[in-house]
Amino acid sequence: MRTKLLIGIISLFLFFIGFNNYQNFLSFFLDFIPELAIVYNTLWAQVLQSLFFGLLLSIIPILSLILWIKFKIQHNRIKIYIILLFLVSSIIAAVARTLILKCIYQRAFNAMPQPKPFIYDAENLNYNVYIFLGEIITFILLYFILKKNQKQEDKK
Repeated sequence: MRTKLLIGIISLFLFFIGFNNYQNFLSFFLDFIPELAIVYNTLWAQVLQSLFFGLLLSIIPILSLILWIKFKIQHNRIKIYIILLFLVSSIIAAVARTLILKCIYQRAFNAMPQPKPFIYDAENLNYNVYIFLGEIITFILLYFILKKNQKQEDKK
């Protein structure tokens, strides 16, 4: 019960961190693409993007708790590794999205006779979708890895 309460508090804390820092996260990754101008059509779209990013960060402890309970993980080191794997997969997904955007930008930039800033609609950045897919793939992989390890331990 205490672990679930702690996970709930951490999830809430991560939600607020993600909600408040989405624009910093976005500017960090988009600084790697020079001359790319991001445009939001509405303020509501910007708020929704920040809200979804906060929700994605708050899912990490919940998915970790599901794995801990399902496979009865007691070692703190393994618990920390699981959380770190979720964070690393989120970062890899964000880097992959940045590289895809950079390729799109380079292709458009090279096609222009007189290069000018490339305007990209912020609603189509899809960082949240990539991060969510990274977390789900990590969850599925960890589930099958831990399931296999559990079967091997049961055979011994």
